[in-house]
Amino acid sequence: MYDEIEGVEKKEFLNSFVEQVDIYEQEQPDGKFLKHIKFHFPVYFGDRETQELCWVNESTVETVCLLSKKDR
Repeated sequence: MYDEIEGVEKKEFLNSFVEQVDIYEQEQPDGKFLKHIKFHFPVYFGDRETQELCWVNESTVETVCLLSKKDR
């Protein structure tokens, strides 16, 4: 259904999930731009349920890995 709706409707649909988003005004050295997100409903993050995600003064590690299938 999401693929079938157009621009403004998609934006309204996504806005129904998020109550508030805070971003940094200046570019951060680590590339992060999100400070805080508050949702209209509980979400699971890590091992807990929460309605807010906050990255201010939090150190996180992001990992990217390449997986490939090896022919035998």
